[in-house]
Amino acid sequence: MSDIHIDLKYTIGAPTNCVLGDTGLGCCRNTDIGLTPPGSAGPWGDPHCDSPLPLLNNTLRWIINNAGPIDVILMTGDFVDHHDLSQSWDANRENIQITSNMFSDVFSPLPSPPVIIPILGNHDTYPVDQLIPDITAPTILGDIKNIWSNWLMSDTSRQTFGNCGFYTDLVPRLGDKTRVLVVNSLYYDNNNVAIKSGLQDICSQLEFIQTTVQNAEKANETIWLLGHIPPGSSSCQDSFTQFLQSIMVRYSNTILYNFWGHTHIDELRLYRNSSGPVSSMFIIPSLVPGTNRYPAFRIYTYNTTTKVMENYEQYHCPLSTSTTFPGCSKTYDAVSYYDIPDVTSHSMVGLAQKMADNRTVFDKYSSVVEYPGAGPCCIQSELCDVNYIVHADHALCMSNADRMYSIQFLYVILLIVPGFVYY
Repeated sequence: MSDIHIDLKYTIGAPTNCVLGDTGLGCCRNTDIGLTPPGSAGPWGDPHCDSPLPLLNNTLRWIINNAGPIDVILMTGDFVDHHDLSQSWDANRENIQITSNMFSDVFSPLPSPPVIIPILGNHDTYPVDQLIPDITAPTILGDIKNIWSNWLMSDTSRQTFGNCGFYTDLVPRLGDKTRVLVVNSLYYDNNNVAIKSGLQDICSQLEFIQTTVQNAEKANETIWLLGHIPPGSSSCQDSFTQFLQSIMVRYSNTILYNFWGHTHIDELRLYRNSSGPVSSMFIIPSLVPGTNRYPAFRIYTYNTTTKVMENYEQYHCPLSTSTTFPGCSKTYDAVSYYDIPDVTSHSMVGLAQKMADNRTVFDKYSSVVEYPGAGPCCIQSELCDVNYIVHADHALCMSNADRMYSIQFLYVILLIVPGFVYY
């Protein structure tokens, strides 16, 4: 689950179209002044607003009652709302506390509660995107460490997170010798004023990643790599994307799976070397709704013995004006929808190739990524997004796509205007 973005001041019936709504103050609060038409915030959320707390509460309970036992929850960041200009750290800390407590309140009474893996998002700080080493970081990370102390599985991970915002833990629920490696992506966030040009090893995170992966390889462990801002995102420092891609190229047999959030949409991205793709990452859609996008979450089926990710099921929860929670529906399951054997990196790399070769497969992908009815230029753009996360490589892919489109356009002219053919 990713990008919950709970608004504790969300008010049913408040305007969804309001004065200053696009300035970082947001709408759907009882103090907002409505524009024309003002809209009306529903009980379970609105595409123009952050999530009301009952949406999370009822979604989690629906999962328990309808989706079978859950062993592990990956929460890839952004508990806090988008009302950036009206925030304070005290308010954001309270939001993280209340939202985290809801997970615990819903799942703790179960006979076998799931393990929860929490990740810091760029909205889970103050101000948004800002985490300044030795200035704001000690307070923010220390406070969140205390909130998540029962979720962080060892004294070492609690200390590492409290100091730097990243950590690693072995997770027996994921199978023998399987660990999570959680990245603090705010230290490579282009919107963080602490970030300078060029790759910096803030809080020795790069060394931590390198050492953790090297040790895991020697110990015959496998790793799930998790973070909030995905490599290749416009918000992610390109030098960090290059670093992480080099790690994936070298250790693709150790780092089996990647999970990220932040973009709010269902996306696939590939890591590659000079010969082609070597691994993949999942970018998970958000619980907070958006334009043409319902609240969403994903459930993976994983074999802890073979360590094969067998499938995932994507769910959405339609918004309703009813005071009764409408429930959630399966949007698709990846194996059936894409006709692939599983959702391992090998299969996802194969899916990317099928998308390039087969318009029908691409259209299936584009319909869940929000590119319905894409034309030739947009097809190439999205294929470049999937295949190239380093900015220079992506720019080259786009320039080649532009040239291809220009050649195709000229070819159409030559066919339509016979005089161009003979002269």
